Amino acid sequence: MNDLSKKVIATTLVTLILFSGILAIPLEKFFIDATLSSIQIDQITLFLKSLLIISISVFAIKKLNIKALAGLDKQLSWSKKYLIFIPLYLLILGALQIFGQDLSEVQSINILLLFFSTMAVGFSEELVFRGILQSVYIKGYYEKKNRVFYSVLIPAIIFGLLHLLNFEIKNIAQELSQVLYAIFFGVFFGALLLKTNKLIPLAIVHGLINFVFGFSNILNNKIVENETIATDVVSDVINSIASTIVVLPLFIVGLIVIRKVKKENIKNKIYLSNTNENQ
Repeated sequence: MNDLSKKVIATTLVTLILFSGILAIPLEKFFIDATLSSIQIDQITLFLKSLLIISISVFAIKKLNIKALAGLDKQLSWSKKYLIFIPLYLLILGALQIFGQDLSEVQSINILLLFFSTMAVGFSEELVFRGILQSVYIKGYYEKKNRVFYSVLIPAIIFGLLHLLNFEIKNIAQELSQVLYAIFFGVFFGALLLKTNKLIPLAIVHGLINFVFGFSNILNNKIVENETIATDVVSDVINSIASTIVVLPLFIVGLIVIRKVKKENIKNKIYLSNTNENQ
């Protein structure tokens, strides 16, 4: 294993340890005596943890000299803007689910907290997995065959596998569906980062998708605490397969976009990163 490979692996491990470690910080303990619901506490602590991840990620991107690859370099213009509209069909599907729910008992503060927490998560995850990891892999292995594809795929797979941290065997179909969902999502956004040159628009769309699909977390006013709900295994499997199929088009588009990424553009971003490093 050469020094370059060791550096990439070390960066990956440190990034994942910090990311997982921050999410594991028990901030909830500081809100035990507050007059807040459990949902509100979860959203507030998630927002605070995500802000910390965002701050560290931006600092790391600057220190690693990968701003151009990470989509944070002002010298590169926002290209192929129309691609950002592709995942909007997920926003429409999520919105349709919301409209079918009774929102009369949902507190406005819960919606506001959900919005800020999901947007923060969108930014933190894009900065970590696309901004840092994908950029490090591309910068480290751009001279190897299929370098772009694997540099996008590996961080996406890591992103998906992290969803197994809270794995529950009784919901195995749903858990595996979330892994595939995250991988497909990651490949698409990774490809768009390379093609559009900008990370912030991707993070915004990511956050909005989290927001519309996160309403299920606050629509629990009618759920009785400790209530046991029978699970239909067949329905669970069908829903999991459907969720995976819904996001499959993003994966396919991502693969197409990766094939169309010009080598000259990648080399230019690496050159900009190396130039900043030598300044």
